[in-house]
Amino acid sequence: MTIKKIKNNKAFSLIELSIVILIIGILVAGVTSSSRLVKRMKLVTAQNITNSSPISTIKDLVFWYETTLERSFIDSEEQDNSDLSFWYDNNIQTTNKINAYAPAVQNRPKFIENGINGLPVVRFLGVDDFMLINNPGITMNQLTYIFVLKRIQISGETSVFSGVNLTASTDYDNNENICGFYEGSGANISAYRAGGLSQINSHPGNNVPYIISSVFNGSTNILYLNGNPSTPVASSGNFNFRAIYLGVRWALSGQTWGYYNGDIAEIIFFNRALNTEERKAVEVYLSKKYAIKITS
Repeated sequence: MTIKKIKNNKAFSLIELSIVILIIGILVAGVTSSSRLVKRMKLVTAQNITNSSPISTIKDLVFWYETTLERSFIDSEEQDNSDLSFWYDNNIQTTNKINAYAPAVQNRPKFIENGINGLPVVRFLGVDDFMLINNPGITMNQLTYIFVLKRIQISGETSVFSGVNLTASTDYDNNENICGFYEGSGANISAYRAGGLSQINSHPGNNVPYIISSVFNGSTNILYLNGNPSTPVASSGNFNFRAIYLGVRWALSGQTWGYYNGDIAEIIFFNRALNTEERKAVEVYLSKKYAIKITS
C-alpha cells in the first residue's frame, strides 16, 4: 500500500503576516510609550524637587537658572537640540528677573533633553556659543556661586564663566573681576582673580557630572567639589560685575575667547558667603535632583 506524504510546511497567509506585524507594532509602541512615561516621571520628580528646594528661602539670592521647569525657557525652544535664545531667572525673591541671553543667533547654545540623569541641560559646544547676563548687581566683597556641570572635552584655556566690570584688560586682572571655573590644563578647576587663586587639583574628567561651589567670605575663598573642600586661599577686594559671560572668557572691548565645551544644568548665585549649613542644603538638593553623590 502506498502512503502519501503530506507536507506540513505552509507559507504564511497575508492575514497571518498582518497579525504578526500588528503584534510587533503593539510591542514597539508599548516600549516607546513606557520610555516616554519614565522620562516624563523623571522630569516631574525633578520639578517637584526644584519647587520644594531650600534655595528660595536663603536670603541674598541674586539669580537662579535651572533646566526642568517650564518657565526656564521659551516654550518653542524647549525641544531636544534646539537653539536657546534665553535662559530665564527662577528667583522668586524678586520681581526684577536677571535673565541670560545669547547676543546673536550664532552664539546660541543648545537645549539637550537627556543631559544629566535623564534631565535637560544647556550645552555649550566650545565654538562660538555663550550667554550674557547684564547688570547682575554683584558689587559686594562676598559671593557664593554653585553650578551643576559636565565637561565634554577641554578646549584650550576655557572657563565656565567670567564676571567682569568691562574696564579691565582681561577677566582676572583686578579684584573686581573673576574667571570662574577656569580649566586651563584640563586637570584642575580654578576660581581665578587678582586677589587670589582657589583651585581643585583633581577634575572629575570628561562626561562626568559634578556639583561645584565657590564661597568668598571677604578674606578667603574655598571651592567645594561634590562637597569636598579645597585649601582656603586668601582673597580680598570687592566684586563689581557689570556683566557675566556664561560659557566663555572675556577680554577688553568685549572680546570673547576660551569657549566652554560642556553642559550646564543649574546655576545659583548669592550676593554673600553662605554658611556651611546653607551651602550643604543647596548641595543636597542638587545631589538629589541630579543623582550626583556628594560628601555631606
